[in-house]
Amino acid sequence: MANFNVSNVNDEEVWNHINLIIERNKQFYVKIRIRCVAFKSNNTDEYQNVLCIITAFDNETMPHDSQDKICEYKNICLFEYWYSIDDFKLNNWINEKKDKIILRFSGIHNFNIHGDIGIKLDKSLIFSNYSFEPFDNYYSELSGYLYKSNNQLSTAISKYNFADAILSYEKPIFLNVFQAIKEWLELKEFHNNSDARLGSVIMFLPESRAGFKSINSIDGKLKILTRLADERLKENLKVKILWIINGQRKNSKYEFDKEIVCDIPIDAESVSIYLMGSDETVYDYYQETTYWAYKERRIIGVVNNSNNDLQEIVLGALKSGENETTEFKPFIVYGDKKWDEIIKTVIAFSNTNGGNIIIGINDNVYIEGIESLLNKEYQKCKQSERKLSNEPVEWYKGLIKKIIGDKLSGNMRPIVDHLSYDGHTLIIINVKEGKEKPYFNRETKDIYIRKGGSNAKPDPNTELPDLLKEKLTLQNNISNLGYKGHV
Repeated sequence: MANFNVSNVNDEEVWNHINLIIERNKQFYVKIRIRCVAFKSNNTDEYQNVLCIITAFDNETMPHDSQDKICEYKNICLFEYWYSIDDFKLNNWINEKKDKIILRFSGIHNFNIHGDIGIKLDKSLIFSNYSFEPFDNYYSELSGYLYKSNNQLSTAISKYNFADAILSYEKPIFLNVFQAIKEWLELKEFHNNSDARLGSVIMFLPESRAGFKSINSIDGKLKILTRLADERLKENLKVKILWIINGQRKNSKYEFDKEIVCDIPIDAESVSIYLMGSDETVYDYYQETTYWAYKERRIIGVVNNSNNDLQEIVLGALKSGENETTEFKPFIVYGDKKWDEIIKTVIAFSNTNGGNIIIGINDNVYIEGIESLLNKEYQKCKQSERKLSNEPVEWYKGLIKKIIGDKLSGNMRPIVDHLSYDGHTLIIINVKEGKEKPYFNRETKDIYIRKGGSNAKPDPNTELPDLLKEKLTLQNNISNLGYKGHV
């Protein structure tokens, strides 16, 4: 059985796995790059890790520019260091010194008289999980293994205002540390102060020997292009496809070739594609259902593509960005405090001119969808709530309706819908302007209105009386009709 996500393993097991993957791919790796964003408080010369990403490159993915670099600011340092595969020794870049662990790099010129830099890591920072990421993931064009440590930010870093601009007369400037992290580490997505990677060390080791180059749907045919660096594997590789059609399983297998073309079954509900060796090693894989697809690719049915109204809403929102009637949110897991932000926005839209909350688009107006995180969250909740029988998207929409229904005052309820846009699943919460203002949070009694792209409490001297006046007018109108109850 293939383990694509391995968690809660001890540090030694992860290092053994790292060594195994490096050994398997050693002849193809050219260099290993370490990039780091580090923090230094005003009263010390010691740098502490904010986020560090280590990536191996082969001939196919090797960047043209592979020079050591460093940008030092008042409190933030951005640096990059390259190792040849022969010089990269795991024990060389992490050195333990009494009460702390140091991430140490030598040979960076013009940094200090010793030509090296040390980044302090928390003593308890260890690698405890790894996952296999399909091709064209967030760290590489190739498939490979992603190793992540636990995340530890020091107290000093936690108190630092990451929203401050990073300014320098000589060096590039950034709007804030989050922008610097995203650009310096070349992250396709980054969730600012809520990003779970902050304070961690991440390593990505590509599977360079073989994999998928592209997977597409063309005129009802599935077209798979493959890559192969190690010719010795060719005779022992197979592409295996598992279709689910009307609840029934159908297996297909094909000998390895540069191009594989096959029919897409009518009424296919899901597809899983694996590139496997005779020893059952998985070199690459792809999965998709009618409700979600990995990244932009889409092979089988597209949900709600015929719903032009929703398509137009998303298109208009992408052009305008967040404003008085539009708000973007990434996927929010069950129980997260960020649901409070959804409630605030629903209340604000209800009390102003209405609007749409689109879940699956982040603050940088990047479409990331909800599909990958939704599937993981659904499976996690299904383990504790065995009665879950509906599809993940329908379950998530029901969860949204329940959370809003439990906290929003009045009888007005938003419309929660979903669609596939640019290969991603998005949720749209359509909120109408209410007729029973002011709406508020049942638990906290807080009232919000929409001002530009933000939610705010109404001014008690001007805006709040206007909302209450609307409610009083409604009560008087109903009373004049002879109704004696409460509005």
